[in-house]
Amino acid sequence: MNSNSLQRRTALALVMSAALLGACAQTQPAPNAPVTAVMGTVDLREPAPLAPDAVLVVELQDTSRADAPAPVISQQSMRLEGLKPPYSFKLPVEPSRLNPASQYTVTSRITQGNQLIFINDTVHPVLTRGAGSKADMMLVRVTP
Repeated sequence: MNSNSLQRRTALALVMSAALLGACAQTQPAPNAPVTAVMGTVDLREPAPLAPDAVLVVELQDTSRADAPAPVISQQSMRLEGLKPPYSFKLPVEPSRLNPASQYTVTSRITQGNQLIFINDTVHPVLTRGAGSKADMMLVRVTP
């Protein structure tokens, strides 16, 4: 084997090693990368035992228009059987469905069967108008 062939093989091995190391390197998301999820927790102001069929529903809504129903952008439902508060949630968000000029809020509720048991009574803005992508909510008991 001549030295020219050996140099080419060595160079090829170095290039391939550098490419593999580059592929393995962790990259940080760009600072202006679009948000792809809204996360947070839901807790109960008055902890109470819940029936096995209790369900937590968390929704991301476009609440820009006060005179119209708020369209749901993303929703997560989870059965609460065996779980204890606070409950964590993660709502996936398709960036193409968001308008920077709109207002988005997160709401949550717990139902048992068809009956509303707990609901949030505070507005939780997210994603636009200086709001972040995290919402920690406290639910209050609904009085019949």
